[in-house]
Amino acid sequence: MVEVCLRLGKDTEAIEYIECSKTRNLVELILNRDIKTIFPPEIVTQLEELQDEIASFQYQLQNGKAENPTILAQHLQQLRQQRQVLQDSHLPVGSGFRFDQF
Repeated sequence: MVEVCLRLGKDTEAIEYIECSKTRNLVELILNRDIKTIFPPEIVTQLEELQDEIASFQYQLQNGKAENPTILAQHLQQLRQQRQVLQDSHLPVGSGFRFDQF
């Protein structure tokens, strides 16, 4: 994605993507380690259910087991967005990085 942005002359978008990606990776590491101390129990349950469903759909897509890969990919994207919204509502770290703020 960064390479495409740079080739299109969209340096700002490339930097934003890099920063969001770094932050997302850091947040995922923290969540994997400390999810039960960061979120209330009901949110932990919801996040774990979403993660299990995401993993199941990813497996189906990656192993050619999906009847309709396009619909499954769209549903997978929706699940990821739901997870992100839920995480951001309780731990808004790095959500919404914009280069122009600097």
